[in-house]
Amino acid sequence: MGSQSPRAQSLPSFEKLFRQPSIHAALFEDKVFGHDDWNKHRSAAWRHRIEPTVFFRVAVGFAWQLGAVALVSGGVGVLHILLHGRDTFLSNSHLATPFSMITFALSLLLVFKTNSSYSRWWEGRIIWGQIVNFGRNYARQALMWFPTNRPDLRAAAVRWAAAAPRVLLAHLREDTEVIAEVRGILTAEEVDWLCGWSNGPLGAGTALGQLVVAAELPEQLEAEMQKQVELYTNCAGGCERIFKTPIPPAYARHTSRFLMLYVMTCPVLLWSSTGWLTPLVAVIIAFLLLGVENIGVQVEEPFHVLPLYDICRAIEANIKEMQTAFSGDGANGGRTRPNAADLAALALVVPNMAVNRRGDPAGRGAPKERRSSASAPVDTAPAPLAAVPPASTEIAVAATPPPPVVTDAMRGTTGTSATASTTGQASAVGRRSSVPSTEVT
Repeated sequence: MGSQSPRAQSLPSFEKLFRQPSIHAALFEDKVFGHDDWNKHRSAAWRHRIEPTVFFRVAVGFAWQLGAVALVSGGVGVLHILLHGRDTFLSNSHLATPFSMITFALSLLLVFKTNSSYSRWWEGRIIWGQIVNFGRNYARQALMWFPTNRPDLRAAAVRWAAAAPRVLLAHLREDTEVIAEVRGILTAEEVDWLCGWSNGPLGAGTALGQLVVAAELPEQLEAEMQKQVELYTNCAGGCERIFKTPIPPAYARHTSRFLMLYVMTCPVLLWSSTGWLTPLVAVIIAFLLLGVENIGVQVEEPFHVLPLYDICRAIEANIKEMQTAFSGDGANGGRTRPNAADLAALALVVPNMAVNRRGDPAGRGAPKERRSSASAPVDTAPAPLAAVPPASTEIAVAATPPPPVVTDAMRGTTGTSATASTTGQASAVGRRSSVPSTEVT
């Protein structure tokens, strides 16, 4: 193979002239809003304030376009001097009608482009909101339902729930690598295994699903966790669809070239009314119109604009907090499983709450004495259940523990099974005795 031609060798350097500077692209990066940000955003004094530094950073992205408009404006001035004010095509009367026609058409193109880009940006944000829900739900369910005698599975599930969003982030951005994103989350063996996948999110989804299967959960719980894995893979597919399918390039390019032709011919129309102020006026008009078009272009691909790193860090913080709470090391003393007293209290409270909902769905209209009696322990309950203190009842309702049968399957110990079985029988007796008595009351 021979060497490349001089034209081919100089092409990359030529293309650099038309690439946006980093200081321009950074203006369009989003952030996660808080209360202070919203207060600032609602302030008219801040919104309408002109910031010279921001103006300059935006203008840098349109350097050659604005320079071309200024040159054309100067050329129109020179031509006007040479023609000595004769009635030529520079007259307003000759150009007003054509410009009014194309202005309307250009406005329609810009509005459609901006609205379409915003729809893509908002869809991308919705998808990443679902990613947040996936990370929280998968980690929470794994900490609740995975067997306590398999701490390795529980730890692996938590790691992959935190790593999966970062794997998707690296898949969508060109300046990130999977290894750099998950090195501090996954083990070295897991990172090596993940790097063997050409599609990182698909590998992460596979690992998440395999962990659920390895936990040997009851069928219903396994199906529930597999729904979270399916949600993650669906979100990854939605991101790929947005990333790989832009607004039809023919439409986008025609709009951009139409706009450039419009701002280049504006000086011809403006000269008769603005004179030598035409270069300044034309550059300002070009800056404003190019800015509208550029907003649509920047948000068309939302994943370099959305605050994905902040979202991933929020997911990791939530998962870490849940892990601390379920391990019992939290400030409030987290627990992984309900005890027998909690289950007994739950057997008393839940049927009575159900009867109260059937008698008064809205929780209103019934006498105060009746509502209070429906939520109190029933006197006809068996002796072991009636001995449960009220404080334990409140904890059981707040914790909403899983069914005793699920707990037995996870623990797999003879002593615990016997205790849960006794509790289940007592719960059944409590339900049979408490429901009729409450209905009579």
